[in-house]
This record gives sequence, C-alpha cells and structure tokens, in this order.
Amino acid sequence: MNFNIRAILKASESGGIVFFAPWLRHIVPKLIGYTDFRKVMDDTLKFFTKSVTYHKQTRTEEYSRDFIDVFLAEMDKKSTTSAFIGEDGSTIIVTMS
Repeated sequence: MNFNIRAILKASESGGIVFFAPWLRHIVPKLIGYTDFRKVMDDTLKFFTKSVTYHKQTRTEEYSRDFIDVFLAEMDKKSTTSAFIGEDGSTIIVTMS
C-alpha cells in the first residue's frame, strides 16, 4: 500500500504534465511518473474486478452483503446491452468503487 501512495504522489507532483502533454507518456513515462501511476491504476482495477467476480459467484438472492450485491441484483432485473455498463455492470461497479 505504501508503494501505491508514493506512486500516486509522484505522478501528481509532475503537475499534471500528462494532461497538458499526453505524448510525453510515450517518450519519458518513468520520468514523469506515468509508469508507476499506471501500475497503481492497473492493480486497483484488478483488485476491484476480482471482488466483483467473487460477488457474482457467491451472492444469493435472499441476502445482500454490500453495494456490489445490490447493484448486481438490479442489473439482473434490467436487460441492457449498453457499452457504458459493460459486462454485467462490472465496468460501472469497478468505476464507482
């Protein structure tokens, strides 16, 4: 966890240079903190995706343990093919978590 905080701080210390010059991430990603920041974001996405997958496999209709169970139950009630929602709502759950 300490690594994650350091990586986020390092990326934010660059003053948002990637926002103003996004092409720099292809030239000097490590120097501007983009490499570490991207790793943190990828690890975070994996963590939440794993959690959503676990909830999908273990949830019951009788009892909702948390927000993810409630959201998945609502997704079951609605039929959607929206690209925004993603596969069974997991995209938006990961984004909101």
